[in-house]
Amino acid sequence: MRPVFILLLVLLMPLSTAFLTVDNSSQYSVNEGKEIEITLEDDYWTQANWNELKNNGIYPLRIISPSTVLAWSVSDNIELDLPVEIIEAHSAQYKAGLDGLQPSKGDMLRLVLEPRLPAQAAQQLSQQLAFFSIEMAIEPSLLSSPIPHMIVVEWNYDDAQLFSQLLEIDGILWIEPVLVTSARNTQSASIHQYGGVMKNPAWDLGLNASGVVVAMADSGIDADHSCFRNATAVSQLGSEGENGTDAEGLAGLAHRKVLLLNETIDSGDTPGHSDYRHGTHVAGTLTCFDIYDYRNGTTPNSGSSLAHGSTLVFQDIVSSEGWVVPDVDLLLYEAAINGAVIHSDSWGDDSAQYTARSADFDAWAREFPWSLAFVAPGNNGGEVLEPANARNVAAIGASIKNNQSQRWAASAHGPLQADTAGIFALATGSSVLSAKADGIDNSYNDELRLSSGTSMATPMAASNAAVIQQLVEQGWVRGSQENTHSVSIAELRPAWADASLNTQSNLILGDGFTPSGPMLRALMALASTPLPLDERNGGNGGQDLRNPYDGFGRLNLSQLIDFEQLENIISQGNVSPASDVWIHDSYRLEQLQPKQLLEQRNGTLDPLENLANTPWNGDGAVGPFLASGEIWSQRLAIQPNQALDVAMAFPSSPEPYLVDDMLLVVRLSNGKVVISGKTNSDGANTLFYESAVNYSNYNSFPASNETTLKIHLDAGDLGDVEWIEVEVRSRYISPGNSPGTVGIDGNKNGFSIAVKGILRDYDGWLDGDGDGVENALDLCPSENASGFDIDFDGCIDDTDGDSVKDNIDLCHTEIINSSWPVMQNGCRPVDDSPQITIVSELENESIWEDVMLVRWVAQDPDGDPITTGVKLMILQNNSTTDSSELIRCVPTLMSNSSDEYFCIWVIPNNLPAYDINGRLLHLEFFAYSSNQSPAANNELVTKRGENTFTSSWHNSSPDDNESNSSPLNENEIAKQKKILLLAVIGLVGSLVCTVFVAIKYLRDGSESAFSEGNEKELATIDNGVV
Repeated sequence: MRPVFILLLVLLMPLSTAFLTVDNSSQYSVNEGKEIEITLEDDYWTQANWNELKNNGIYPLRIISPSTVLAWSVSDNIELDLPVEIIEAHSAQYKAGLDGLQPSKGDMLRLVLEPRLPAQAAQQLSQQLAFFSIEMAIEPSLLSSPIPHMIVVEWNYDDAQLFSQLLEIDGILWIEPVLVTSARNTQSASIHQYGGVMKNPAWDLGLNASGVVVAMADSGIDADHSCFRNATAVSQLGSEGENGTDAEGLAGLAHRKVLLLNETIDSGDTPGHSDYRHGTHVAGTLTCFDIYDYRNGTTPNSGSSLAHGSTLVFQDIVSSEGWVVPDVDLLLYEAAINGAVIHSDSWGDDSAQYTARSADFDAWAREFPWSLAFVAPGNNGGEVLEPANARNVAAIGASIKNNQSQRWAASAHGPLQADTAGIFALATGSSVLSAKADGIDNSYNDELRLSSGTSMATPMAASNAAVIQQLVEQGWVRGSQENTHSVSIAELRPAWADASLNTQSNLILGDGFTPSGPMLRALMALASTPLPLDERNGGNGGQDLRNPYDGFGRLNLSQLIDFEQLENIISQGNVSPASDVWIHDSYRLEQLQPKQLLEQRNGTLDPLENLANTPWNGDGAVGPFLASGEIWSQRLAIQPNQALDVAMAFPSSPEPYLVDDMLLVVRLSNGKVVISGKTNSDGANTLFYESAVNYSNYNSFPASNETTLKIHLDAGDLGDVEWIEVEVRSRYISPGNSPGTVGIDGNKNGFSIAVKGILRDYDGWLDGDGDGVENALDLCPSENASGFDIDFDGCIDDTDGDSVKDNIDLCHTEIINSSWPVMQNGCRPVDDSPQITIVSELENESIWEDVMLVRWVAQDPDGDPITTGVKLMILQNNSTTDSSELIRCVPTLMSNSSDEYFCIWVIPNNLPAYDINGRLLHLEFFAYSSNQSPAANNELVTKRGENTFTSSWHNSSPDDNESNSSPLNENEIAKQKKILLLAVIGLVGSLVCTVFVAIKYLRDGSESAFSEGNEKELATIDNGVV
């Protein structure tokens, strides 16, 4: 890159030997490497295209625009299978201070290098910088980090032309002057609770940032002040040391206020140091809880903070040498590892440029999103100063301490050079009464002093955010259908609360979680009140949702939770607070705490480099994390007759990276949509018809550098609306070298959403049972009917109407009969056929001469009633198979408890009219079920006797009978009577034996075989009919 500069440098070498300390014989190759800009024609850089560059030996450094990438190439001949245009990169930028002066001899400069430089660029940079008497000692591998590397050098020349040549060196991103850091100096608490100055409705409910850790870095703290010390006086409760001589107490978990006091740079708020008393005052505004009120259980007073329930991590960064600010990531790491999300910083350099420090704030917030820095923008009445111009911080302007919502005139304002509003919100910054340092150790003073400035407004806003963090962590604000638990309001009320307030009811709270920085920003955008029109936007008025002077307005917790309304509901019974507020945080961790995740990603390098070297893919968080082109949405029912406010925030990578292009969209049930950034003159968002919106049209919907977006609709815009869908459209996320991760080098990003004006726990638009039918339409909301719901009513169908649902119904029931219900599996019992067992019959080939006794057992396995009998069959023409029925018998049960039947045939009474003498006969037993079920098996079961036999009876023809008949003589009659008597005796004997066996069975203690349930039904058989 820049061959003209190299040539000029060579030509000037003889003239520059008087002031260049490096031997001019140290030449380097101009073709070693150079920066180029590669622009895709009619396309944008995807992850695949990014990887294509790497595969061709080109090192992509960063995305300049969706279609243009800055890259490092070591070859002049670049061949890509992509339609591209390649040009030389632009020179680096010099970011001057407020004075706008170029550097002169002896000035200290900070050189910020491009990210992701190849290791071989280190030698090239070192050689080139040596021509300017600049020594660069850097580990080459560190240049490949996505975090731009910085070096601080002394500029030894008064030569503007030479300095411009320095800016043309490949690999330098920008150069900035090293400036001198300086400070930016209980009505306030009331104002930010509800807008007035007389009451403390949040404190009445225990909302004072209890359980929240806050952090700040400043000029020192008078730790023995009544705002911070552990005891009212020596030897009193909370004092430590021998005989209780230390009323201040050691910082730590046991201390009521100070969790950590880092005094490695300096100790105490020291007279004579830069901005003496500044640190004590801002610390008091952030977290003061007067020790006397704390120990006595009285109303917080004497400078007590809105967030007086919080604990403090304090970092002293001013010494006798002035402000000695460590690298930002060291400050933020120490805060985070001790559990702090919020970091208050009322200081900075006198520069409106986006500096390396601004970039560090942004890089930390992108790599570790559980961080939100509040930064004072300055008191110059002009531009926002660094690092308040960072993308992910909250720059807080100052408002006057009254209930009229006026901006303090000297407060810095936007817009920023990045074309963003700059100011996030206003907080009280004029005449703020807070702790006064006295510079005397162990004086145990309790004095207060007044001070004004954005330095005071910044910790005031941070204390407001600390209470919002408490709301999230304790489950006051939450998502839909979350786990809840009851908390007695009596446990939350402070001892000094008005006795007339209800203490009997319970609050229904969620499980809570540690919010990310974007989650806090989204909620704060809702918890703010616009200034009156004549004060708004620097007196210019207007209806913009956010303006460069006021941001979203003055912070006001009651805009998020209506405390007066909540107290009224509490007086009537149990209540779930903030039922019209819904939140979602992609970065909500399901198991770990943020500091635990930070520990897992720790390493041996500086904290920011450790995070960059161990990229995180979102595991353990609820997500989602969107890549380019992906969409997330959530349907919510609206609160009738109430305005709708939706805020979305996300973390951005630092400059020079692009801000991710993420649109916030609200779709209405009436077919209209609203899109962030598009508002009417009345301040409400513009309503579009969905069919007319092309989200890819960047002329209609241009990308924005804002990282907190808001949508507002008046109640009148929602008259015919039943529900809304909140949608996040990820139009473009820059690719990186760690695809699938969510940090600077990744290609995904998360977001946080806060919505007010909805019915949080309405579940009609959800699908609680997961069957694809919305709860509002689901007739069986607790039953998953997937695969068995033809009519889509949310219930499992009963297609055959047998009262057994299709998911367990194994049989299709064609005939419904209440008398014959199906089993639990939807099937009727299988009706097994009766079984026949022959007990006795005539012996094979025997002759039936007089009486024939036949016995058999007929049983139905299902216990159904049966019809049974036996038929006397005659074989046709002596066939062994073909037979016909002669006569059948009506059987008799052997006993009521038996399945055994018998029949008796007597010659000649039971013989046919024709002669069968000598013909082969056999028996055929039969049975069938009398089950009347639609699934009954009534088929006839037959069983042929095992034996064949004949009859000796000769039955003469009727004619013979007439001619030869004669009355039986007495012997013949006696013989037949004898035969009949023997048959009857045999039958009676069988019955007696059966009874004897039964009686013995009963005496042995067995269950009666004559029970009612075992009785058999015997159907009548008509003679000759089956």
